[in-house]
Amino acid sequence: MPRQKETSPVEAPRPERWSVQQKTEFVLRLLRGEDLGELSREIQMPAHELEEWRRVFLESGSQGLKRRSGDPLEKELTEALEARTRVSPRTGKRYPLTVV
Repeated sequence: MPRQKETSPVEAPRPERWSVQQKTEFVLRLLRGEDLGELSREIQMPAHELEEWRRVFLESGSQGLKRRSGDPLEKELTEALEARTRVSPRTGKRYPLTVV
């Protein structure tokens, strides 16, 4: 009896556009330490695009956090941002850490 190929929900065709909520969840997964390559394969999105979402989030996400008092994700986002970025002593801006 031939084996049937097992399919998982992640093998579904990717949408043409991801919602802001979906992009945010993917970025949070990266900030929590999930492997970029694994996430890229799971959601069928090129790694360079995920890196761009992460960069944009890190650049503008902190400003968004300042405006959202009382947001239930605020603490988690702030901790994830602080854990995966460094602050330039000269400019005070946050920059993503690169993992080598």
